[in-house]
Amino acid sequence: MIKIPAVITDAKIFATNDIFLMVEIQNRGYMVNVPMKYLYYVRDEAEIVAALEAEWIYEEETGLKAILRCDRLSEDCYELEIVKGHEMEGDRHELLYLQRLLSLEQTVEWRRNR
Repeated sequence: MIKIPAVITDAKIFATNDIFLMVEIQNRGYMVNVPMKYLYYVRDEAEIVAALEAEWIYEEETGLKAILRCDRLSEDCYELEIVKGHEMEGDRHELLYLQRLLSLEQTVEWRRNR
């Protein structure tokens, strides 16, 4: 069972059963430029932690060490500050963003009102 840090549960990200993408860019105008086979969504707090643990283990990386904070930047965006281990460079702080996926209705409304 995955231990969910309080910084995640206290943020109440999934109070409305939304779906989020985890990306490296805060700007919602950012085009996600990855092959579809690498794109996934997260639906709850446990999936955030599981995604962070799985995503950040590469050749020189030793994995997720800590989730320091989770701040709500807007209704559609949360900022995560994480610490991950790195064999050559030591611990590294990184920022990641949870961007809420909009429904078709929300997207159409947003386009009409801009």
